[in-house]
Amino acid sequence: MDADGSGKLNLGELQNTAIRLSDLAGRVQTFREENKGMSAENCLLEFGQLLQMGHDLVGPQAHPLLPDSHISASSYFNERAEYGKQQMWRSRLDCIDSCWVGKPKDQDPNPWLQWQFSSCREIRAIGTKGRPDTDSWVTKFTIKYLAEELEDDEEIPDTCHHL
Repeated sequence: MDADGSGKLNLGELQNTAIRLSDLAGRVQTFREENKGMSAENCLLEFGQLLQMGHDLVGPQAHPLLPDSHISASSYFNERAEYGKQQMWRSRLDCIDSCWVGKPKDQDPNPWLQWQFSSCREIRAIGTKGRPDTDSWVTKFTIKYLAEELEDDEEIPDTCHHL
């Protein structure tokens, strides 16, 4: 609350905090109304997770927020569908079948997945998981992004920003 670090709260800091608390209370109420069948405890836990993690930007297989056609990859292990070739739903976190797998390091030294959103998005967290059929998982990743939006037919340039 003490935005200026003075050790005291001034009227502006109190007003700003009151506005933020009022906004948060409204968001809690909306979330509770949208999840009427959920227990109060689970509702609070889910809302807390939403505040911490943000909204899902990609979505599950059954209700994708980003179409599979906007997900691409650098390669596919053995060029097979069960590793994502023409089946990018396999890159979603709720995939319980064989998931996306890139080619081995000697064939694709820097495998990648790409999500092409229609506009800028705020990313608060990244979720990964291992393969369900073998002891294999992501150990390191890099995020690259474009600072400007592209038209649907525009190529993605080689120069991206790194985080």
